[in-house]
Amino acid sequence: MPRSGRIFHISRLSKLLPDSLLSFVPVLSLTGLKLLRSPFWFFYFCCSVPAGYAQTPEIPLGSPALEAWLKAGHYKQWRSESKPHDSQGPHFGKVRAYLNPAVFESMQSGAKQHPKGAVTVKELYGQGNAVQGWSVAIKTAADSAGGSNWYWYEIFQNKVVKDGQGILLCRACHLTGRDYVLTPWPLK
Repeated sequence: MPRSGRIFHISRLSKLLPDSLLSFVPVLSLTGLKLLRSPFWFFYFCCSVPAGYAQTPEIPLGSPALEAWLKAGHYKQWRSESKPHDSQGPHFGKVRAYLNPAVFESMQSGAKQHPKGAVTVKELYGQGNAVQGWSVAIKTAADSAGGSNWYWYEIFQNKVVKDGQGILLCRACHLTGRDYVLTPWPLK
């Protein structure tokens, strides 16, 4: 079947959804450029996301909401290090870092500053093989402001160690990272 025939067939689906859910998309067919009004395109562009970039529920700041978000494993769909390794910092032993799409793309592009919304989650293993806690960094503004615009959270063995905006101890340690991110790049 020619491509224009498929497009016509898909466009008939537009009758199933209200106009507010439809989008107009330019499509090159055998007969020229057409505007396609189809729910297929709405769902393709708005709802289908590559596996590494899937949407997660909004990340809450502060315990216990952040702890519940972490325990639900929403971050596990992000790009990560392949396995736990010894921490280079004070994170209780072995760690494994996960990067949300914003910080992953920023690291990949070599940007010196990460965008607002950049998030890293570090699973904390202690000396064992099971996750015993998490360390989280969330950039809350476009400018890092000397680390003051990063939110820091750490919980280990059910005890909140750090929870707040611009925590001095976290800022001081992460100062040597790329815009306060110390995760080795490229991910291993």
